[in-house]
Amino acid sequence: RIRNKWFWISTILVPFGIIVLSIAPAILAQFSPESEFSVQLNDPSDILPQELPPNELISVTQISENPDELRQGFSDQSDFDALTLIPTDKGVREISEIPVIVNEPLSIVQETELNQYLSGIFSNLRIAEAQLTPEQLNAISAPLQLNIQTPDAEETSSRIPFALGYGTGFLMYFLLIFFGSTIMRSIQEEKSSRVVEILISTVKPFELMMGKILGVLSLGLTQALFWFAIVMSSVPLLTKFAEDNDTTQALDVASSLIEEASNTINLFLVIPSFFIFFALGMLLYASIFAMIAASADSQSDVQSLSGVAIIPIVIAFVLMFTVINSPESTFATVSSMIPFFSPLIMLARIPFGIPLWEIGLSLVILIATTLFFIWIAAKIFRIGILLYGEKLSWRHLKTIWR
Repeated sequence: RIRNKWFWISTILVPFGIIVLSIAPAILAQFSPESEFSVQLNDPSDILPQELPPNELISVTQISENPDELRQGFSDQSDFDALTLIPTDKGVREISEIPVIVNEPLSIVQETELNQYLSGIFSNLRIAEAQLTPEQLNAISAPLQLNIQTPDAEETSSRIPFALGYGTGFLMYFLLIFFGSTIMRSIQEEKSSRVVEILISTVKPFELMMGKILGVLSLGLTQALFWFAIVMSSVPLLTKFAEDNDTTQALDVASSLIEEASNTINLFLVIPSFFIFFALGMLLYASIFAMIAASADSQSDVQSLSGVAIIPIVIAFVLMFTVINSPESTFATVSSMIPFFSPLIMLARIPFGIPLWEIGLSLVILIATTLFFIWIAAKIFRIGILLYGEKLSWRHLKTIWR
């Protein structure tokens, strides 16, 4: 498979697809159609100031006429895209809704811009009526920022661990199912075509099974390492793109997130842990998928039995959301020790700085379980791989333990 051109095409396209998606909004924004529009602002009570603040998208024309006549006369032939009617029976503080008459629906950008524009004008009017200075207003409306710290006065936050835990868990979920299914299909194809009979004559069944498992594991690690290298090497290019396209605000946010991640997360623990848990999880589930493929007699049987291996992965993925919200809870600790769940759940907990002994214990349990299932899989594989026309039964299983 590693010599297959489609393997390398998909390997290259995935990280570049991620990069393209990250910069696509900035690119599309440059080619998006203009959202400028014109508005008639009817204010017969002279509530609004004579000179309104300018706006890049909205062209405002102030008038003072009968609102009922304007409403009836506003038609498709109007030179304006919208007619805004300021209520005449309410004061500045009482106005909470302003009718806007249109013949054609405004775009979401135009509607949002008009809402913010008028809200800003009325906010200034209410501030002036309350005789508040800008300094007083800023002091009243200034939001509080939480500076979460450890007892040692080190800043900490759960935002980055949450995102990283969810991302690594989702990636692990995808890789386990994808490469596990690859092993299952490969074994079933060779069994159906009886190519396996030729292979068994030259190598032992255990060697054949482990060769496939380790081969797919190496394939998965190669792809994961390649994706990681591509994403990391693209950071300078994305930074240059942000600077050239005047997206400094997004660049500042990204820089602050990277700085926060380096301060709150032990990346030297998270990155190796991902590859270790991926390798062990892949060995565990690959042995299960290999057992299923060797014991099944047809492709339909393989599809029916594949749920036995996929269901634990799905359960772990669902539990991961609860664990991320409370990574230090007893439930999270216990579930991350279950070997069928730990490749996903433990990875979701590691960014939160859990004790090292929990990671070590989870690894020991996972290694022991993986070795046990490889041993069981080798025995079932030896019997089931040469069964044709019948399914693996208890009669066959009895011979395994002899």
